[in-house]
Amino acid sequence: MLSIQLRERSLFLAHLRKAVNWLKSIDVEPVPFGRRTSSEPFARPYQGNASVYFNDPDGNSLELMCFVEVPEELKAIEGHLSLDEWETAKRRITGQNNPKPGAAP
Repeated sequence: MLSIQLRERSLFLAHLRKAVNWLKSIDVEPVPFGRRTSSEPFARPYQGNASVYFNDPDGNSLELMCFVEVPEELKAIEGHLSLDEWETAKRRITGQNNPKPGAAP
């Protein structure tokens, strides 16, 4: 399996969500990564990023990734969190109860 990694410095979590919606609108569906059963985007707090995987029309596996700022208290989480789980955990630590819609984390 060919894995191509493209990185965009200015890609934020809000952009990742929009990109997934756009891909779905053109019939490109996310696929599960590794042993995950969900194909939805997820965060890796221990790596400071969030990702979603999909296959291009030629069958190549592609990762769309953004970097996320991880509070010190969450850096020890080694599992994958759904984006909702990630945002909830981050709000709990940072005390942000009402994040701005579309704001970068």
